[in-house]
Amino acid sequence: MKVVNTPQVQAQIERNKRFLERTELYNYPAYVDGEYYYHVAYWKWGKKDAVGYLVLRPDGEVVRRHEAEPVVKLFLVHAHAGRKIKNNLAIDKDKPIEMYEQKYEYLRALLPSYQDKMDTVLRQDAEKLIDVCKTMMESRDQLRVIYDRGMDLLNQFFARNYVIAGEETALRDVLFESDYILYDRIRKQVLIKDSVDRLYQFFQADRVELDRVQEQKRKKLSDLLSAYKDKTLRNIANESVKSFETHTTGKHESFHSVEQLREAHEKLNMTILENGLMDKLRNP
Repeated sequence: MKVVNTPQVQAQIERNKRFLERTELYNYPAYVDGEYYYHVAYWKWGKKDAVGYLVLRPDGEVVRRHEAEPVVKLFLVHAHAGRKIKNNLAIDKDKPIEMYEQKYEYLRALLPSYQDKMDTVLRQDAEKLIDVCKTMMESRDQLRVIYDRGMDLLNQFFARNYVIAGEETALRDVLFESDYILYDRIRKQVLIKDSVDRLYQFFQADRVELDRVQEQKRKKLSDLLSAYKDKTLRNIANESVKSFETHTTGKHESFHSVEQLREAHEKLNMTILENGLMDKLRNP
């Protein structure tokens, strides 16, 4: 479906334009309940976000506000989710995890030689670190599968060139699933910082007789754990978790499932749409 900026459409765009604004007619329509709709965004020079929206039919008729509201929500949510998938998730799915693969390999290889030297706390520390490494390794494949699902939805949209109701929900589900995975793996890293400190101190010392290969693994593991202790990286991880957990309500809220994350963000998004973005809608 091609968007055509006819004289009738342009006349309505200009009629609803305000002083020193530029306009953007989306190059794809929405198809809702058997009707096609165009979407226009108004931008103030120097402003990052749009300052107004207009929904109209292909013949230039400006629809009533009650009809326009679900359509503009569809456009905005779809566009936001699509950008996040193409930009953010495309990068996140390929972030390197080799350090976690190496820590997993070295720790698993060394544990049989060190079990007798470890107390209960250190054994639990090792289990926690192994769990984090497994989470990181498994998450990359999970994120790639989720990304492929999101791109499949976007490619279907690109092929037909119009948005359909319900498509934005499927795209948001992709983001909820990927965001939860990214949050969960950072949160787990933050939670085991004390375990990492203890394991680092433990493997620094020559506690057992090792052959040359095992000794090399001990030194490499010690170096990796030392990098894990970097204060700058820890601060970044702490701030990431804090930002994620306070984003919806302003208070710390730990998430333990995709469903919990979805519920919290849906409430926030509804508030934003109803109390902020709908004020920008210029349909009568």
